[in-house]
Amino acid sequence: MDIGVGLLLILSSWFPTTYSNKISLRHHAFCLLQSKHNPYAVSVPERHNLNFFNTMKKLILVVTVIAASFCAEAQTILPNGKSIPIRLTSEIRSNPKDKNPAAPTAIVDADIKDDHGIHTLIRRGTPVEIASEIKKAKGVGKGACIRLDFLSTTAVDGQRIRLQGNFIREGENRKGTALGVGLGIGLTVCWPCLFCLCIKGEKLVIRENTLIQNVVTNDTYRIVTNPEQ
Repeated sequence: MDIGVGLLLILSSWFPTTYSNKISLRHHAFCLLQSKHNPYAVSVPERHNLNFFNTMKKLILVVTVIAASFCAEAQTILPNGKSIPIRLTSEIRSNPKDKNPAAPTAIVDADIKDDHGIHTLIRRGTPVEIASEIKKAKGVGKGACIRLDFLSTTAVDGQRIRLQGNFIREGENRKGTALGVGLGIGLTVCWPCLFCLCIKGEKLVIRENTLIQNVVTNDTYRIVTNPEQ
């Protein structure tokens, strides 16, 4: 071992090597001496490796913390009670000619942004889920009724956003007119005139593109504003 140490030292002095190579040869000589006196001692290159791995661990930890902070910053609050304008994309009739009319449809009418106006949380044109109740105009002057409950829509990150708000339209009730005509004419003139009791109330038509502005979010949500990343 002593011979090996001497050779390494001689080589580090004789050979026209670079300064870094000399240092490397001297390190090897030092490692041999260390192993002679303490076979359990850690060599300098091994120490360098340990330092390298420890540095990498710290670097990975720092990168993880930074990435987590970026993810936290990318989440934006959609508050409870945020106004969501809704636009109908289909016409709704209380007494449609078709026996199986299509269900009412609607979309979000504008980009919904955070309170700072920076991030878009719900995109304009996003479909809105609707529960509809449509009552036809009937005889004896009973008017039609259309009720639309807006249930939910979808945020930019795919979350289902529950909504609160409805649209109610009631047709004019002509019950008094129908009964008055039926009793005043039908009973005093002739029984066939009782057809007046079949007078229907007002029918309703809700036009396409009707804007509804009394709909709001029904909870608070954390929206990821860059889901594509």
